[in-house]
Amino acid sequence: MMFEYFPDNYPWSMAAMMAVNAGAVMSEVDEALKPLKSIAGANDDAANDAWHSQWMMLGERSERLADQDDSNGRMLSAGAKYFRAAVYFMTAERMCKSDSPIRIETYKRMLNVFRKGAERRAKQMEWVEVPYKDTSLPALFYPASKDVINNEKRGYNAVKVGFFKIKNSKLTKQMKGYFAKKNTEPKKILKEFRVKNNDEFKEGNELGLEIFKDKKFLDVRSKTIGKGFAGVMKRWNFGGLRASHGVSVSHRSHGSTGQRQDPGKVFKGKKMAGHMGDKLRTMLNLEIIKSDPENDLLYLKGSIPGSKNTKVFLRESIKNITKKTVVEKYEAKLKTAEAKKGKK
Repeated sequence: MMFEYFPDNYPWSMAAMMAVNAGAVMSEVDEALKPLKSIAGANDDAANDAWHSQWMMLGERSERLADQDDSNGRMLSAGAKYFRAAVYFMTAERMCKSDSPIRIETYKRMLNVFRKGAERRAKQMEWVEVPYKDTSLPALFYPASKDVINNEKRGYNAVKVGFFKIKNSKLTKQMKGYFAKKNTEPKKILKEFRVKNNDEFKEGNELGLEIFKDKKFLDVRSKTIGKGFAGVMKRWNFGGLRASHGVSVSHRSHGSTGQRQDPGKVFKGKKMAGHMGDKLRTMLNLEIIKSDPENDLLYLKGSIPGSKNTKVFLRESIKNITKKTVVEKYEAKLKTAEAKKGKK
């Protein structure tokens, strides 16, 4: 069932909802449509002219704001406003008569701002003409993006790593096509990792423990053990209410959670009862004790979040660690002991 802004005029209500779904701002739509409620039931030329003028007002304002952003070099913001202006002009054109010159003029204006928005938001897009019978149809050609994650495209360099084998029959149609295009063995999980220079990596290469060869400390990220629904005393270490007379059946409750009528809500992030655990946690600066490349085993000193068979993500330590490792301390101890023996 569709929400009807104009109960007496279904086409207007449908056009308004289509505009919102296409990217119109609800507050602006409400501003334009409020003055039209009293004449919506008439559904005559005068009412449709009023519809056209209100939507044109929104489109012209969005276009002016887009021009200001464009002149100040804010291309993405300008492109978004040009697209929104195109939606408003398109909605204004809907209720015009088919032979009305205003309709053609409005349609051309919509195409103009849409082109401006597309040029600022999607630089790789091309305007093309598709042959059709004795004429051609205007179209947009948007080439498929290459699966390259570099500084020019996204603002950072990264590589996409796949792990855990999976049968081809268990893949979705989209993922089957993805792995077929890459000509690689299907993987259960794909994960993006940022790197300083992605030229060092090639598609299809296998990564092993050798990437941690010169590292002493790692950051480990994984999901903690899920413990189900828990109260505030267990989840947040609350003290509970008083264990005295007058407190009835609420000894382990959290007490008040909100304020008065103003603001009249519970703020996001309030410590309350809920699902405990099953959260991503990162353990910093875990020391590498031993590396066994033959068996793909890495021995770390410290606790790792999660239960058995949990997926664990390792990365180079983000902190500059200057402390000595266990091996370095042991070697220093041996040298000290040998030096003392030599003096004797």
